[in-house]
Amino acid sequence: MDAEGYDTGILDEIVGHRKRSTAIPIADGFTVINNRSTTKITTKGWDIQIRWKDGSTDWLPLSQIKESNPIAVAEYAVAQKINREPAFHWWVTKVLKKRDRLIHKVVSRCRKGSMKFGIAVPRTVAEAHELDRINGNTFWADAIKKEMENVKIAFNILDEDT
Repeated sequence: MDAEGYDTGILDEIVGHRKRSTAIPIADGFTVINNRSTTKITTKGWDIQIRWKDGSTDWLPLSQIKESNPIAVAEYAVAQKINREPAFHWWVTKVLKKRDRLIHKVVSRCRKGSMKFGIAVPRTVAEAHELDRINGNTFWADAIKKEMENVKIAFNILDEDT
């Protein structure tokens, strides 16, 4: 309950669905315009049963739940194999693709180049020496020395006939 006395339920899970007689059947879910088939945009005749965090359940129209929790409803529709029904077909695929894009953006934004396999990776020589000091070893200094030995041949000036 908020300060004004409104109850704002928090969705726990979707526990069921029902298709009323007013729902559009799959056979009538498409319209053909100029030899092009398009899906009918409708949520008519579908109710979703919601369990709230407080344990209570309610039947709500698909249109309401779709607007407030589109990803949960889309995942439920796919799991229950009802995503080909006209009320779901026109929007479920788009929502799931958008979900995947958002997750990819978050994951790629959260990746930091300073850690790899749980080990801190320095970006500068000074940072490498600082990590050695903190860890009480010389692993990064040894790695730098070894790398410099291996690449110094690239900086050797050769005679003209070599």
